[in-house]
Amino acid sequence: MKTVTRHRAGIDRVGLGVLVLLLLSPIVFKVRLADSLVVHPFVPLLAVAWMWTAWVIRGILGSIRNGRYVAEWQAWNIPIGLFALVIISLAGSLVLNGIRLNSVQSVGWLLLIKWILYLAPLPFATLLVIRTGVHALRLVSWVVPLAALATIGYSLIRFMQALAGRYFNAYVDERTTYFAMGMLGEVLSSEGLTVRADTMSHGAYGMYLVLVLAFSLSLGIFRGWNGVVPPIYAAVQAVLLCPLSVLVVFMSGSRSSLALLAGALFMILALLVVNPSEALPLRRRFGMAALVLAVPLGLALLPYTIFPQLATLDRMHETLHSPLELQATVEGRRTPDFTQGSTVRAAVRNVQTRVWLWGKSMRYLADHPLSLLTGIGYDRRRFVEEVAGLPYEGYNREFQTAHNLYLDLAIKGGIGPLFPLLLALLWLLWVAVTCVLIPVRSVNSIALLGLGWMLLALWPPLLLVSFGGEELLTDNLLLHWTLFFGLALGLCGAALRSWLPRHIVHLTATAGVGGGPAYVTALVRHQLRQGKQIRIFCSDEKPHVDLWRELGARVTVMPMRHPRVLSILKLSAAILRAPAPMHVHGRGAAFFAVWVKLLIRVPVLYTPHGPHYAYTRGASFLIAWCMEYAFRLVFDTVVYVSQGEQAIAQQLKLPVRGSHVVLSGLIDDPSIGEGRKPERGTIRQELGLSPGQFVIGWIGRLHHQKGLDLLIESMPTVAAAISQVVWVVIGDGESGDLERYRRQAAQAGMTERIRFAGGRPDARHLANAFDLYVSTSRWEGLPLALLEVMAQGVAIAASDVVGNHDVLDGWGLLFKPNDAAAAAQAQVTLARDASMRKALTERGRSVLRERFMLPRMLSDMDGVYGEVLGREVSV
Repeated sequence: MKTVTRHRAGIDRVGLGVLVLLLLSPIVFKVRLADSLVVHPFVPLLAVAWMWTAWVIRGILGSIRNGRYVAEWQAWNIPIGLFALVIISLAGSLVLNGIRLNSVQSVGWLLLIKWILYLAPLPFATLLVIRTGVHALRLVSWVVPLAALATIGYSLIRFMQALAGRYFNAYVDERTTYFAMGMLGEVLSSEGLTVRADTMSHGAYGMYLVLVLAFSLSLGIFRGWNGVVPPIYAAVQAVLLCPLSVLVVFMSGSRSSLALLAGALFMILALLVVNPSEALPLRRRFGMAALVLAVPLGLALLPYTIFPQLATLDRMHETLHSPLELQATVEGRRTPDFTQGSTVRAAVRNVQTRVWLWGKSMRYLADHPLSLLTGIGYDRRRFVEEVAGLPYEGYNREFQTAHNLYLDLAIKGGIGPLFPLLLALLWLLWVAVTCVLIPVRSVNSIALLGLGWMLLALWPPLLLVSFGGEELLTDNLLLHWTLFFGLALGLCGAALRSWLPRHIVHLTATAGVGGGPAYVTALVRHQLRQGKQIRIFCSDEKPHVDLWRELGARVTVMPMRHPRVLSILKLSAAILRAPAPMHVHGRGAAFFAVWVKLLIRVPVLYTPHGPHYAYTRGASFLIAWCMEYAFRLVFDTVVYVSQGEQAIAQQLKLPVRGSHVVLSGLIDDPSIGEGRKPERGTIRQELGLSPGQFVIGWIGRLHHQKGLDLLIESMPTVAAAISQVVWVVIGDGESGDLERYRRQAAQAGMTERIRFAGGRPDARHLANAFDLYVSTSRWEGLPLALLEVMAQGVAIAASDVVGNHDVLDGWGLLFKPNDAAAAAQAQVTLARDASMRKALTERGRSVLRERFMLPRMLSDMDGVYGEVLGREVSV
């Protein structure tokens, strides 16, 4: 055990070391390997991060495959799955366009490789936080601000050199100038340290500083995550970084960074006003609001006092005070002046060029809609010549992209990669919301709340700014936002895991009379006795809503009989406020639970309670099958109530690996099967039956599945053979069902021989009045009615379907399903043979004791909970 612990600690130390090095990447210069190939020395570390992730996941693959809830996997698999779809779709687009155009598409493949590498921090940081907790968070809290201060210091040194005329890194409007870029604007080459001429990195650098600013302010607001790092350090770094980062953004010359800064500061102010989770005292909120407002306003006044003009503010001023004519430009009625020596200022021409390219790109897609399927490929010449309509020149890079992240991906890669990318970005936005909504219970939760503030401040404006550029997916920014989201996902996973023990949520669309609600009742009663906190979400139906409340469960009612967006939102909000493992009963409830699982990542066990999907046809079957397949992919495990139900799922090619079978058994009376109860005569009198009549019982919902129409169709044949026979039908259904079956009975001439007793909670006791019980179901899960009738010592004839077969196989009388003649023959056979009925009754009692008793079912279900949820959650 000690060896395993040391090995785990060693792996974690390696991960922490890689984390620190990745965070130091902004202070390391890139290296030029060729004229058009610049690589960061830390790129191999991204490959190491992927290998570390694969090594950790290798140890939990067995648990994942066997249907066990594993937080280390659940926390990050959705965003990585969506990004994998982006990469696969983009690769497909590159292959198709390469074949069609006889082009290598090298730019696209390099982009693809870069995305694969730079996504590594997302799962890497998630796993590292779950495994090491505050250790990873502490390192990030120290390294990120210090690395940013180092880049800011370097930018200020270069700025002073620029003021002295000894340094410049940009050429704008036929004059040299300086844009703050940190270490991103220079590369190491054979000539030493040189300015990059192949790209302008001021936008990416400015956005990186805004990201760090959001993190720094959150760290200061929450006092170093309540002591994860010293509160004095958290305050000092926030006071230093806030003015310095804003100042350098003003010096970067990037209007996109300025827009992002304004959006992030606005979001921080909004969060200070709303104060999610009421985590901050009023005085601290006022102090931080004053800092957030005063610093940028004060720095913006510098050009009018003692400071030279700041590049970003200068370019923004030019943009706002020039006639842009954007509507005419985007519509193509006006073309920007691209000629050398143009009198139009570069800042204005840059905006006009972007807007003009947006219009060109959208008109191209409108004229060539099929290009949305595969894109036009990542061929620079083709984009310039076909989309922009300009002659291709290798240096005119500003015309080689749409200058809109989403539009550029749509036109070059098609909707294949665009759609999952949008889903991934929106899902990460939901992660940021989740961070501030999960209840605070520990230091980790405070850090999660702080990261949530940071991500909410940054992510919405960053997604909006991406409509005007593609910096979101540039190297440094991509590395950092994936890493911070990884930290948030890891803390979310840890926070959820702290909430899960001793909590269970049951979700069922039905709460009326029936086997499903009775099954839930048995589980709830047992789990309450174990000391668990139970919550039930269901439709507002009698009698079980009241019964569950009397037992001590917390019951929340909402419309669940049909898909409703409001019910999904209400359920998601409730689970987010109090996360717990969910046990979902039936496909109706599963529809609601699947959204909760995707959004909140709590463990979910699914009990279908019968293969209802297998007995539909056409489009209904296809829809039901697709839903069931999706449930099995999303939920952690499936618990079948019989082997037959599992076998049908396997026959229909539904995933069954990692599923479990727990035979439904709800009978816990130890005196079961010891003869008829003395109230038989009383019950017969209550039902209007005479002592000499032969009574055949039927219990169930008045639904097509239960086959009451088949029973009524069989009655004339049985009545012709058994003169004193009558039928008692117990159950109710939707509006109009009872009248429909009454009309069918009247048409068959059976009105006098059938008693409709309605829905009765005491149906199992009414079975004492039966001489024979018949089930004409078209399909079943594992029918409670059969077990209850067996408990009363009544002989049974049933249709040979899953559920009925599982209960009666080897001893009961089964007849061909969906066949009224076969049902009639079975009833006549048993009605005429008293010795056969007695033998079936005795064998039924024995089978009931051996296989279908409640203590056995509850014990098996406890075992499934322990296996799926893990000991620390299931206790």
